[in-house]
Amino acid sequence: MIHSSHWFSALLASLLTAVVYTVPCPADDTYDRAVIRVTKEGDNRFVRGEIRIEAPQDEVWEVLTDYDNLANFIPNMQKSRLLEGETDGPLKLEQISIWRFLIFKKKVRVLLRVFEHYPDRIAFSQIDGDFHTYTGAWDIDRVDDAIRLRITLRVRPAFFAPGFYLDRIAKGTAERSLEVIRSETLRRLQED
Repeated sequence: MIHSSHWFSALLASLLTAVVYTVPCPADDTYDRAVIRVTKEGDNRFVRGEIRIEAPQDEVWEVLTDYDNLANFIPNMQKSRLLEGETDGPLKLEQISIWRFLIFKKKVRVLLRVFEHYPDRIAFSQIDGDFHTYTGAWDIDRVDDAIRLRITLRVRPAFFAPGFYLDRIAKGTAERSLEVIRSETLRRLQED
């Protein structure tokens, strides 16, 4: 009986891994839903995601840089506030989010150094917070008649999180963030 229980646990872990790493890839760049890939690099998770947005580049930039209001439309984000910025230098941004998956729930905080490269890149890295590694970037590229918004994120928490949990949270957070940035950009365009 113990042997079959171990077999079942191994099968369940394999299925969860397959679900995490299997992401549909479109045949071309005309998709409107987020496409996410999560890979493991040592103890870090590397997340790459993108979405197509039919909007001007400046509109996407304005949504991404609306730092003090991000918590109003980014799911699970409780707080986002710009602390200080230097002229022609990095900004400091504090964010607090809730990570949820099944029965797991964790409040996480990051203090980020943000480098804006108008109009197409926002890079960030953790100065302080709940991670050993938290770095990434938003890239805004024009593709034909639309914008391709991409996120890259390398993350390793300073707290214990099972691998499958971390994979699901990283994937889900990137996917929801891309989709709400798209929705918020389109909503603001309709208001204008």
